[in-house]
Amino acid sequence: MVGWRKKLIATRIPELVRTGRARANADISQEDMALLTGVSLKWYGELERGNWQRNYSDVFLRRVADVFDLDDGSWRTLYQLLKQQDPPPRCLPRQHTPKPTEGIEEWLSVTPIPGWLCDASWDIVYANDATHTWFDGLAAEGNYMRWMLCHPAARRQFDNWEPIAKRLLAQLTAQAARLPEVESLKSVLRQILDRSESASIWWAREPGVWIHEDGNRRTIHLPNAPQPTTVEIISTNPLRDCHLRTYAVLPKAGYLPPDCWFPALQPRDDDHGDVTARLIQRRPSA
Repeated sequence: MVGWRKKLIATRIPELVRTGRARANADISQEDMALLTGVSLKWYGELERGNWQRNYSDVFLRRVADVFDLDDGSWRTLYQLLKQQDPPPRCLPRQHTPKPTEGIEEWLSVTPIPGWLCDASWDIVYANDATHTWFDGLAAEGNYMRWMLCHPAARRQFDNWEPIAKRLLAQLTAQAARLPEVESLKSVLRQILDRSESASIWWAREPGVWIHEDGNRRTIHLPNAPQPTTVEIISTNPLRDCHLRTYAVLPKAGYLPPDCWFPALQPRDDDHGDVTARLIQRRPSA
């Protein structure tokens, strides 16, 4: 586990950057790992020192696996050492995976801001490169709701994570009630309640539903960015399938990494007055 910890880069972890714990060329400490996994230093230290007799919860072990970004083999080995049994699946396989049209996939691939396509259960069908760069673990998690409610990176990257997460749980509940025939929605909800202690508490104490509204702005912390950025999350439905949705994250204000660029429409040299336009690179002002 020490080897896994030494592979992490502090300046790429938004919570360590925001709290001033990220220093260039500095190793991530056990104290940092305790912060990132939501436990005491003593509890995390016992795990790293090989105290296999402790009753480590599945929620904590999943947080450790998420921070380390463990592959399935490493996760299975860690769990077997601690629990003497195979781990529960981190996510259930999809029964059906809708495919984006070539046009939608091409549009998302050339968009310089994060963009992805979800189905009715918020399973991610396609995600562009910017999604991988901006949101740690989202594409690998494979489900937007599960990432937001369970993955430690979401808690670190989003300001006011708790009220956002509560609303998303209520939105997921509303979607499951509206589309009872979609079994994968029920599966995602069960996974979240099993994996997230916070979600299970909210589910028991504050049940409710919520329908998403327009103008969804959030403040996020980007990797390698010392200051937060305000973004608007835009969602659209492809006409051919009302259960598919595209998401795009448009920066509105705040600090942006120096290698971040945005689309701007400029006439091509050979357009001759046509409305054809192209994407050019435009870096934000310092």
